[in-house]
Amino acid sequence: MRDNSQRAKAAITLIWIILCLEFLVLISSYMQISILQEIANGLNVSQERANMNDLREGIIGILYGVVYIVSAVMYIRWFRRAYYNLHTRVKGLAFSEGWAAGSWFVPILNLFRPYQIMKELYERTHDYISARDENFKTQLNMYLVGFWWAFWVITSIVSNIQSRILLRATSPDDYLLGSQVGIASTLFGIPLCFLAVKVIRDYSKMESILYRLPPDIGERATELDFNSDENILDTFK
Repeated sequence: MRDNSQRAKAAITLIWIILCLEFLVLISSYMQISILQEIANGLNVSQERANMNDLREGIIGILYGVVYIVSAVMYIRWFRRAYYNLHTRVKGLAFSEGWAAGSWFVPILNLFRPYQIMKELYERTHDYISARDENFKTQLNMYLVGFWWAFWVITSIVSNIQSRILLRATSPDDYLLGSQVGIASTLFGIPLCFLAVKVIRDYSKMESILYRLPPDIGERATELDFNSDENILDTFK
């Protein structure tokens, strides 16, 4: 097994930063909607005010995009290491360790495969520890995992709808609709941050116990050919 605590801490820290940015996005979107509604109603909006709005939206958008990408990388690195560690203790898992990273990038599959792996992480780790530690009394909260994934899927879909609207926008009404859909995405994204942190923390508690448990007699941690340090994701230190 390999220590995963630092990856968990890094992922949680970045999610908290994303949460702060979600509130900035929410405030900025409301300000933009106010301007777009004025334009739609035929009111005069100064060029300076419009430029300031565009600058603010651009800066927040770039900042959010950069942090989101780094956050996603750190989350997937934690997720993959967690599944790798479980592979070293539990045989016959449903998927290969590489799917813990690859499943996030495959269209359609990314709507359910990461959830299946997270569910397996929770259940198989819980079962493994329960069978070997009589003092382990933690109850599984699979509803938490379900809510986390539901909010992830909804947020992703709504965000995708917003992107499509803005790409085709040709009028103030189009941009107004895009901003309104963006607020909906943000309102789903805020609870998603809390759920994602809770999922990481809850699993990390079990993983720390798993890490401390000695392997069974005859059990050997099988290395899965990571000569390049768990592929390109591990180059993000």
